[in-house]
Amino acid sequence: MVLFTIVLLLIVIFIEIISFFLFYKIKKSRRFVVGVEASEYISDQYLNQKKIDVAAKHAFEPRPYCLYWNSSNFFNNGYQQTDTNGFRYKGYDILHQKSVFRALVYGGSTTFSDQFVYDPKKCWPYLMEHLFNKSNLNKIEVINAGLNWATSAELLSHFVFEGKNFNPDLLIIEGPGNDSLPIAHGDNSADYRATRSSITWQVRKYESFFLYYSKFFKLLYTFWLRDANLLSLDKPNELDISEQNQLLLNTYPKTYEDNINTFIQLAMQLNIKVVLIGFLPSHFVVNEGKKAVYRAMNEILLNISRKFPNNVSYIDLKLSDFAKRDFADPGHLNEEGEIKKAQMIFNKLLFHL
Repeated sequence: MVLFTIVLLLIVIFIEIISFFLFYKIKKSRRFVVGVEASEYISDQYLNQKKIDVAAKHAFEPRPYCLYWNSSNFFNNGYQQTDTNGFRYKGYDILHQKSVFRALVYGGSTTFSDQFVYDPKKCWPYLMEHLFNKSNLNKIEVINAGLNWATSAELLSHFVFEGKNFNPDLLIIEGPGNDSLPIAHGDNSADYRATRSSITWQVRKYESFFLYYSKFFKLLYTFWLRDANLLSLDKPNELDISEQNQLLLNTYPKTYEDNINTFIQLAMQLNIKVVLIGFLPSHFVVNEGKKAVYRAMNEILLNISRKFPNNVSYIDLKLSDFAKRDFADPGHLNEEGEIKKAQMIFNKLLFHL
């Protein structure tokens, strides 16, 4: 019996060693990237159950109502990118309680600003806070609730279920350009469900325990879940560029309008002032369909601000105020561009606060 136990233990150790090397080998394979992410997501739940803080291994995590959100305590490019709430890191964790005037800023990657601006303290919301606090005005805390790839649907959902609980005095919405992605595929559903989806697992008892401690089980789950996307933000079978362009040219962004209106109505019920900021495409955007839908979305923001002049303001960022060298790609500013943007929004906010 003792011999049998020893042999069995050695077999288990051997399997675990082989699984360890196999897992880290396939971890580098693009074929298994989804399975690796899914198995690590489940194993991380063991630490969450034990109330152990752990740095996230991936930028996003699924949410039941918000589709997805920024992972908490995510490190990348040499910096801590998010706090425990998934907000862009400010050097501390944002609490629900506040001691100063608080602004909550929603937007897509042009708000979160991590793709080319690695240091969270060099993105425009943080820089704008610094401008306010070094002036003779009242102190302000600016929370960066940007979300890469986000549409108005994800941002609205987050505000409904989480954002409003941080008791903002001011809600700033930088119109996300990402609503153009589902529109380009003919998706006009209220939450863009035809092009976007996520999986939120109810982890079974001991499941995360076994995946955390056993590379063999993690390897099995990696193979099993290799096609189970945690998060899908685009339609698999894309239309060709000309078809997408026609949809962008001929589709009124009604879902975008409805979502922003709901944002406003909820904010007004909570006695929160709102500032809308138009989406700023760069000089490098040449697609006429994208140009048209961005113009339409900015026009919607302007019209909404005119409908509620006492509660809502609109800031239009002029492309002519930025040089080509301020952009890192067709949609994102570099560090110099972020400085300009922060200064421009600060100057215009002075007239609205």
